[in-house]
Amino acid sequence: MSNESADSERYDLQIAVISDTHNQVPERLPPALATADENWYPGDVYRPETLNDLNTLDKILLIY
Repeated sequence: MSNESADSERYDLQIAVISDTHNQVPERLPPALATADENWYPGDVYRPETLNDLNTLDKILLIY
């Protein structure tokens, strides 16, 4: 019997941080982010089209 409680279980979380996109979402970006649990974009967006492109990514969190 283990002395560890259920609360002490460790979970690994992969977070991808996307920055400096210069208002572009490269084609290679979505496949590169596929294995991440969360994708964070704390970047600056100057064009609405870029925001639309970023919103198509899975598990994206846009931080303004």
